[in-house]
Amino acid sequence: EVGAYTLLVDEMYRRGGPLVDDPRHGCAYFRCDPRVWLRLRAALIRKGKIYATAGGLLSNTRVETELREQYDMREKRSRADRRSRAKTD
Repeated sequence: EVGAYTLLVDEMYRRGGPLVDDPRHGCAYFRCDPRVWLRLRAALIRKGKIYATAGGLLSNTRVETELREQYDMREKRSRADRRSRAKTD
């Protein structure tokens, strides 16, 4: 379960957000049988490590928070850059 959790979180960071909650995708992430994926998924949800959204996605609260913070920081830097360029023009 620890390895599965780590792989899921890594994939969420790589893709920039939640993953499709579909056994075919889960099996592809772990190269495993669908029964194994369903067991891992259920265990991780039960332990609060991941959650299923109403939109058919799997997500993690910390990943969402960190991605949102990264996005906000990029936006803040972009606004500062635009203001700086406007001053020099």
